[in-house]
Amino acid sequence: MRKRAIVAPWVLLLSLLSITSHSFAAERSRFCQIASYTFIALMEDIEAADPAYKLGEIICKAGGGIGCTSFSGNMSVGEGICKAGGGIGCSSIAGNISAGEGICKAGEGIGCTSIVGTISIGEGICKAGGGIGCTSIAGSISLGEGICKAGGGIGCTSITGNISVGEGICKAGGGIGCSSVTGTTGIGEGICKAVGGIGCRSISGRITLSEGICKASGLSNCEGLTLEEALCRSAGVTDCRSVSFTQLLAYSVEHCGADILYKVSVED
Repeated sequence: MRKRAIVAPWVLLLSLLSITSHSFAAERSRFCQIASYTFIALMEDIEAADPAYKLGEIICKAGGGIGCTSFSGNMSVGEGICKAGGGIGCSSIAGNISAGEGICKAGEGIGCTSIVGTISIGEGICKAGGGIGCTSIAGSISLGEGICKAGGGIGCTSITGNISVGEGICKAGGGIGCSSVTGTTGIGEGICKAVGGIGCRSISGRITLSEGICKASGLSNCEGLTLEEALCRSAGVTDCRSVSFTQLLAYSVEHCGADILYKVSVED
């Protein structure tokens, strides 16, 4: 995850708020759903990010959580999500709680802790969304399967192996053509199809995550954008050249609610 220059916070905030103030309820709802799919899909990377970013603390504060600073060290992403979502048992004496456990507790899931170890993000997402079959005898379910089951998708398990995150998102959102004969469905394609975007496939191959976000938002000129630029543009901002990932994460949580990080289907 790259550190980038940060645009003035009030510029992005005003742009985000304008989605609501101009009665663009549908656009706001679509942005929040796209943001949710994006951040959940990237949750493993977010949890593994450099502690210097303090993402757990950023998420906690953006979601209006209590006790968002830690004197002993950085707050984990799991603890940040748990507190932002008003969960119970967000702190642990033994150490930081995992993202999977934090997501599960924020969504008031059942069985959020494990005797043998931490639950996976896929299992946490599944349980937070009230999914069925969130645990596996062979081990933790994958993120793709967890997203699919949390969203009430059909065909969330595969005989040949785990479904991809992109396929899970597509099926959770009720998309069409979520499975690929030639290979796995990418995250960009999955988001695009889940939201009903146009041009979700490319002749030369799968579309990128940023392109999928852009097309899911109904925008044009989607090629060559960074992830930050694509998500920023989907929020209705025109000049996105200097927007950082951490800033987008914080304002997405503030604008849409902390549940975009633990609920697959976001209600406006």
